[in-house]
Parts: sequence; C-alpha cells; structure tokens
Amino acid sequence: RNGAHQSELMFAADRGQHCEQPGCRQLDFLPFRCDKCHRNLCSDHRAESAHSCTFDRTAVNSLPKCPLCNKYVRVTVKDDANDVMDAHISSGCKLHLAEAPSAASLKRCAKPRCKNKKTYALIDCKKCKQKYCIKHRFPEDHDCETVRSTNNGSGGKKKNKSGNTNNSSKQAWLAKLAASREQRKAAAKEKAKSKPNKLLDKVRAQRARMGALAPSKSVPEAKRFRLHVTYPRSLTHGASAKNKGRMEAVDMYFSRDWTIGRVIDELCTVLEIDNNNHLANAKKLCIFGSGQRGLIGRLPVDITLDLMDGQLRSGDEVVLRHDD
Repeated sequence: RNGAHQSELMFAADRGQHCEQPGCRQLDFLPFRCDKCHRNLCSDHRAESAHSCTFDRTAVNSLPKCPLCNKYVRVTVKDDANDVMDAHISSGCKLHLAEAPSAASLKRCAKPRCKNKKTYALIDCKKCKQKYCIKHRFPEDHDCETVRSTNNGSGGKKKNKSGNTNNSSKQAWLAKLAASREQRKAAAKEKAKSKPNKLLDKVRAQRARMGALAPSKSVPEAKRFRLHVTYPRSLTHGASAKNKGRMEAVDMYFSRDWTIGRVIDELCTVLEIDNNNHLANAKKLCIFGSGQRGLIGRLPVDITLDLMDGQLRSGDEVVLRHDD
C-alpha cells in the first residue's frame, strides 16, 4: 500500500506545478502564470501585489530626455534605455526621437478659418480632392475651385447681402429631398386608407347596430334586418330651402318577413315623411340600391327582405327617394 501511495504522489508531482512564491510552494494542478515576471503561481498569489512582481513598469515605453538636445527618446520594452540613448547621441541626436505631432501635421478641415476640431469625420470632396468637415462638405460651402471656375465661365452668379454665392444646387437638392419625403408620406397614407381594417369595420358595425332605430312594431332579434338608409332632407317636414339638397342617413332595422313596400311605410312613419304611394297620380317613394354587390336601380316593392338576402344583406346601404 505504501508503494502504491508513493507512486500516486510522484505522478501528481509530475503533473502539477509548485507556486514559485518564496515560502509557499503549494502544489497546483492549474497554476497561474504571471505575464509580467513569467512565474507559476497559485490562486492566492496570482495578483501582482500578492507575489511582489519584479516587473518594472517604468521601463515600458519610457521617454528619457536627452541631456544634449533636451528632446525625448523613445525606449520600447525590448530595448535597453542606455543602449538606445547611446545610439541617439552617436547619431547626432537624430535617431529614436519621440516628438509629439505638430498642429500643422494634423488633418483638419481645408476650409480657411474653420474652427471645427473633429478630425474623425472629414469628407473628401470629389471635385477638389480636399478633406472638409460636415459643415463645409458641399462644394458651395467651401468655395470649391471647380464651382468658382464654372461661375466665372458663365458670367458669375448673383450674390446675396452677405456676399456669398447662391447655393442653387444645394437648394435644388434639398427641395428634391423634401418633395420625395412628401410623396412617401402621401403614399403611406393612401396605403393605410386602402388597407382593410377588420377590427374598425367590426366596431363601426357594432355601433350602427346599437344606434339603429326601431320600427313602430317590435321585431324579434332573430328576424331583424338592418339597413343604412340615405334620403334627401327635402322629404322631411320643416326642411328649409337651404338644406333641401342635403342628404341624411339613418340606421334602422326591420323584419325579414316584410316586403320592400312595408319597409318604405315604416321609414315614412318613423322619419315623418309624407307617403303618397297610395295615390295614383302622386310621385312614388322607392328604395334604390347603392351599388353594393352590383345592386343598382329600384327594388321591387312586393318582394320580402328574406328573399333578397343574396343581393341585399343586413347592414347594406340603400337610398330612399322619389322615382323620377
């Protein structure tokens, strides 16, 4: 048993790593390796402050100053500061300089006296091949040479009060953009109108059923047949001459067993319309189809609503007027 135990310990020692922190030496099968001092460490000493890392941060990209030219010398991690300084002095203070970029070398907007300091959004002008900020990206905004030569060749353009040339091409482009935006809005509105809204239709039908007028006699709910009737206001009593040409509308339900003639009588009774259909020489009140489902023209007065259910359905629109 002791021999087997010792062999297991030797196998484990070959597989793991001991922590290299002095005084620890803990065996760890998944040790941490410091990327600065390159030592194997346990979980307790993995931090730089816990194992007293010997890495010198001041040696990373340090910028020592040359005592002769008073300029900074760049030293990388792989280089020795003394060797780099000796090479710099031997070259006459020309090598390994770390000078900050001057303001003249930075890319700025090519427009004179432009105060925009955002150099990450410069746009190339396709005509003069210069870089400009967003404010001066158009040729007319930065006085492009090509636009100036075109204006001089055509006799020049009129100037406004500030002395700048009129931005005709820019204004035309903005007007075209606004027109296309308005066209898209109009097309979206037309599409929304033409698109059927089933929920809205159900709500309107429910409101029409709730607000429908009842005939003079009660009708069972199973036999109700609702019609949306439009009629000229001149048929009613008390209509002024100004409003006689207007059309009125009303929702009213009838019985499926009633004929069109009885429907006309009920409408005249409820709406207080003079009904002279019983007189031989009087104008006859008739119900006409509104064009729904191909129903056009005068409806026969001796046919019941139940028999016309194929062409005339509950909720359809009809017109009540005199037969000319």
